[in-house]
Amino acid sequence: MKIGTKIVSGFIAVACMVGIVGGIGAFALLQSNSSIHTILYRYVAIDDAAMKGQIYLLAAGDRLTEALALSGEADTAMSAKEANEVWRFISSYKEQVDILAKYKQNGPAGLARLVKGIRDNTVLFEKHAARFVVAAREGKRAEATAVMKEMDTARKNILGAMVSIAKDVEQAMDGEIVRATTAATSSLWVVWIITGAAFLAALVIGCAMGRKIGIPLAKTAHMIDEMENGHLGMRLNLKRADELGHMARALDSFTNILETIVVTALQKIARGDLTYDPDVRDDKDEIGLALAKVQHDLNELVGQMRLNGKEVAEAAAQVADASQTLSQGATESASSL
Repeated sequence: MKIGTKIVSGFIAVACMVGIVGGIGAFALLQSNSSIHTILYRYVAIDDAAMKGQIYLLAAGDRLTEALALSGEADTAMSAKEANEVWRFISSYKEQVDILAKYKQNGPAGLARLVKGIRDNTVLFEKHAARFVVAAREGKRAEATAVMKEMDTARKNILGAMVSIAKDVEQAMDGEIVRATTAATSSLWVVWIITGAAFLAALVIGCAMGRKIGIPLAKTAHMIDEMENGHLGMRLNLKRADELGHMARALDSFTNILETIVVTALQKIARGDLTYDPDVRDDKDEIGLALAKVQHDLNELVGQMRLNGKEVAEAAAQVADASQTLSQGATESASSL
């Protein structure tokens, strides 16, 4: 694998870890927010229905109480309009009870039981309210008063259940907020843990890449410094398939050439041996061509020196012969005298 590919792979691995951490954290937070929003929305709807139900029920009771106060006077008996207004409040109240019934399976604990009690008392309240309206419109105060007492009992039971629902909702909301906070804290800890793991993984990857790249580069720089000082005994011997391995093999091969060809040739030349092999690899091999030229020029120079030495030796022999002849002639001339 090439170095660039390794580096890119390392960055991709780190980016993936960061992405996974962010994704997990975002998912956990979204899930937590979605859950708490759903629960709080449901509980707010229940609390709102309970509050409105109490308001409408109290309004209906107030209208019935006013009618009871006036039921003894013939000219102020309960009118059809007043009766319709009572039933309108009761209808609005029952709508809120239906909302509570819709959430009885998903609301606070005990909501189903309370809603059942409210429905049962609502039936009684409606029954007594109908009897009360008839008595009030006919001006039968005594009968209306007796019915009012029975109706008040049902109304108090309903209001008590509504208050209990409101308290249960408040407690449940507090509990859900605590649970949501705990879940968010847990999610945050998970994110921190995964972030730490990603950081450690990135650190390990960085150290591994540093060892795989930095150490060979340091050895290469050291070998080049050694070569600069004329020391050719060091070899990298990196068994790698990437660019560093290729560079190391090329540098080892170049050092071998310097040591086995150039240095050997120079050593032989220093000893007067011109039989070295320049090992010219191609027409662009400047080192091999230079050694071949040095070898050729030195061979020519040595040959010329040998030829000149031979000529000098022959001339010296001729001079010696001439000197000997001259000496013999001088000797003979002296003898004749």
